Amino acid sequence: MPELCLTLCCPQDLEEKLVDALLDVADQRVFTSTAIAAHGASNHRASNAEQVMGRSSWTQVQLLVSSDQLAALLDGLRPSFAGTPLRYWATPLAQAGEF
Repeated sequence: MPELCLTLCCPQDLEEKLVDALLDVADQRVFTSTAIAAHGASNHRASNAEQVMGRSSWTQVQLLVSSDQLAALLDGLRPSFAGTPLRYWATPLAQAGEF
């Protein structure tokens, strides 16, 4: 049973690479992705227009995992994304299910 929601955020130019990697390492788990706006000084890859607007286009991916699966999933992603601005965090789930 999933205990955590893993959120991954990356610039849109890394989206396809991230989705492909997750399809390889996510063990048939369903995940979602959505376009988001990233704000802040650490947007070193932002274009000139994005710097003027104060935000850049990123993608957020979320998937539900168990505590045991989290480390293996992150270890599977690390080699492909070392040195990139891919960010992640895991938050506990209060409840999850299907209707």
